[in-house]
Amino acid sequence: MDSENEHQFLMKHFGNLLNAYAKAYNKKYNRKGALFLNAVKRKKISDEKYLLKVFHYIHNNPINHGFVNKIDQWKHSSYNSYVNPEKESKLNRKEIMQYFDSLEVFRNYHKSTIEYDFLNFE
Repeated sequence: MDSENEHQFLMKHFGNLLNAYAKAYNKKYNRKGALFLNAVKRKKISDEKYLLKVFHYIHNNPINHGFVNKIDQWKHSSYNSYVNPEKESKLNRKEIMQYFDSLEVFRNYHKSTIEYDFLNFE
């Protein structure tokens, strides 16, 4: 699949998901209108360094926005699944954990300060 077809495929399905969610939300709260901005920005993850930065960003986002004080307090995060490998999960944890020598390295990486240089893409 070429890049343009891949983009169209992803945007169609992502758009359907957002539209269904907006309809359900509007019905539940008796409201009308859009819930999301029209423009969705995305960037292809093309290398391991960028993948790990995005992974760090996603897991730390609830802290950065003041929803929680500690990374493991956000119940909607996959972080807890990674640090508790004995618990059943649908995640393919091995795929990400191969980049870390141990759980301790994984935890320390998430505690470290990372420059999110990918946030200002156009």
